[in-house]
Amino acid sequence: MFIKNATFFALFLVVVLVFWCEFVLFYFCLFQCTWPQISEENLDKFILPGEKTKPVRILLVSDTHIGVRHQLIDRIRRHWLLNRAFKTAMSLYSPEVVIHLGDLLDQGFFEPDEDFNKDVGIVRSIFNTDQKSTVFKVLPGNHDVGFHHRLHPYTSGRFNRVFRLPADQKYTKDDVEVGGSVKLWSYKGLLFVFLNSMAFEGDSCRFCRRAEDDLQLLTKRLQCLRGDLALQSCQEDFRSIMEHGSDKISMGDYTHPILIQHFPLFRPDETVCKGDYPDSMPESGRNVPYKSGIDCLSDSVTRQLFFSIRPRLAFSGHSHYFCHRTHTVSSRSEYSSAWKVEEWTLPALSYRVSGYPGFILLHASRNGYAVKRCRVPTEWAIGFNYVIGLCIIILVYWSMRRKRSSPSIFPTRPIAKES
Repeated sequence: MFIKNATFFALFLVVVLVFWCEFVLFYFCLFQCTWPQISEENLDKFILPGEKTKPVRILLVSDTHIGVRHQLIDRIRRHWLLNRAFKTAMSLYSPEVVIHLGDLLDQGFFEPDEDFNKDVGIVRSIFNTDQKSTVFKVLPGNHDVGFHHRLHPYTSGRFNRVFRLPADQKYTKDDVEVGGSVKLWSYKGLLFVFLNSMAFEGDSCRFCRRAEDDLQLLTKRLQCLRGDLALQSCQEDFRSIMEHGSDKISMGDYTHPILIQHFPLFRPDETVCKGDYPDSMPESGRNVPYKSGIDCLSDSVTRQLFFSIRPRLAFSGHSHYFCHRTHTVSSRSEYSSAWKVEEWTLPALSYRVSGYPGFILLHASRNGYAVKRCRVPTEWAIGFNYVIGLCIIILVYWSMRRKRSSPSIFPTRPIAKES
């Protein structure tokens, strides 16, 4: 009977251990990461706060690499961990906006429709958010629609129809297949610019021509909002570059945009990144030169974006490693000074491609911002907790059985009856 009780107690401890490792541990790690507060040094004194002064809570994730074609055990385990990481973050932080910076899928650019539809089901299960309280935006990555040389209207249109375009609206064939490379999104006083990084190669393909035309239109729209152009020059139809669900923008609503895309802006290598963190690129790979169009945008495209958009912040993914750097943009005019743009590259949230998965919290208002990087439990940490927990359970079980089987120091003896 005692042995049976010891066994049941050990099984109970195993259930507690699994609950700790698969649920509570995620909360324990993320409790240490809170929404950052906007400091004075990150306030833009040339932008008036206006009526919409309350900062917006934004959760940024990247490179989840969801795929049904992975090995069964790998797929089940990694998707479960990704699901726990995202659901825990949503329950703790309750963001108003979630933005996925690309590579949502792992093989979305060449897999058949049957596998693509299965991937869509997994994505909707993991990233199942309340649309009434949270806006969810997805940008394309090279694993979603392919690198520039693999871009195709069919796979691009397939991705856009499912993840980027609402089903209750009508779009032209060109908008579905090659559109969406440049989008302006206004939300609660903030301006975001979404880019398809793979459409900025600068050649004459359909994607690049459309991206170039849309970038020129976006530049004009931002100039109108800044008041750089006369009112009669701002009567053009800008609807083609507006992201669906965008708030109405009026004159005087200008604020420096937040640039969001999959590829990092131009960098020679990873040595330009500040600090040396666990989720930074290992030292052995930091000096490897980056290839423009493959690892990052080209230098010319990066400068074009700086002068066309004039962003205050830039966010990217793709490298799977965390990076924080500051760009100094030299002015083209002797009458204006240089300005700085902070860029944050997100670590991958996928447990398949990153040993230190994580995400970024962005607290942004019209004239200020604060950024914080958060890391979720690593597979090594989860495994370590399992090993320690199982060792403790075995010791407890062994000590309980040993205590029962050990002879008593004062053995009981029958009492002799008096004759």
